[in-house]
Amino acid sequence: MKTELKNKAREHFGAYVAQKQLRQTPQRFDILDVFLSSERHLTAQELYDLVHKAFPSVGYATVARTVKLMLESGISRQLDFGD
Repeated sequence: MKTELKNKAREHFGAYVAQKQLRQTPQRFDILDVFLSSERHLTAQELYDLVHKAFPSVGYATVARTVKLMLESGISRQLDFGD
């Protein structure tokens, strides 16, 4: 993703998190950056695996909560590919 689009996505996500009166933690933005750097569809587990490689202290629950925030903010979408 181009830098300009990434920056807009980060701003949008930051504004959404602030609107929800949640903290804008570095971990949330690290997860967002890993997500935005991917060029394919990811499951929450796949995203966690990528995040955990780069940031070993980030737990699965943090990734799952951040994925939920990304969905709610419109940064990402949930797709159901069936079984």
